Amino acid sequence: LTSGEPLASRRPPLRDAGCRMAGADVRCFESPSGPLDEAKACFREWLQKECRIDACADIVHLKGYRHGMHAADFLDRALAKLKGCKAVVWDGDSLNDDSFTSLIAPFLHQDRSRRAIAFSRVAGNLPGFSDSLNGCPCRDQLCVVRIGEISVASAKAELRQLGMAVGFLDSAALGWLALRLSGSHRTLAVGGGSATARMAGACLQLQRLGMHAVHWTVLNVSRQTATKRESPDELFDVALELQDAQRALDQPDKVGRECLFVRLLMCTHRSGG
Repeated sequence: LTSGEPLASRRPPLRDAGCRMAGADVRCFESPSGPLDEAKACFREWLQKECRIDACADIVHLKGYRHGMHAADFLDRALAKLKGCKAVVWDGDSLNDDSFTSLIAPFLHQDRSRRAIAFSRVAGNLPGFSDSLNGCPCRDQLCVVRIGEISVASAKAELRQLGMAVGFLDSAALGWLALRLSGSHRTLAVGGGSATARMAGACLQLQRLGMHAVHWTVLNVSRQTATKRESPDELFDVALELQDAQRALDQPDKVGRECLFVRLLMCTHRSGG
């Protein structure tokens, strides 16, 4: 950042025809193309000014299965994990009853000052996503951040440097931008498959580099696909590594005995729900 002008005066939040399709009540922000640090600064300023979310507020990044779940299996647990949270961010998946996104409306209903912020690609299927917002009773608490292809490419490049396989980059880019631009240090995953596990793995690598520590909470929720019952076992394994890495940074002298205890707890969690 080289200019002394306020960020908002140089790149004001934009509401365009694509955003209006989501409804007049939905706040929209078009992220500037450029370095992620600059986009993050612009986004955080917009968040504070337009959404009244303080820069130090607790923002949680949401992940999980996109379909095949029953909200009754996780809703109460998920809402308890979000206690004290002022905003959630997610990668623009539609609001569906069998998705992790089904917890967004109840989360907003609990507190009118809360916000839920979806990240959507400018070149993506915004109309289809927008249609899913129309039935949300808390639509005026929803926000949409529109991401250009330059920022998406930057996110993919960063994920590739962190070891993510090429086949997962496209699906992971928006979620990664939601995490990085929001500055969130907490991810709540309602189940999650291989793609979610790969994102947790990228967080692990980022943490090892000392750049951005993210605490992952994984709810042991399974889903039914067309052919099988799927559980988040792979994601649990990566979450364990993240916990171990964080303990190694915080209390290296206790890591040896505490990690064994954590693994025993996680095994009990898996078997008992």
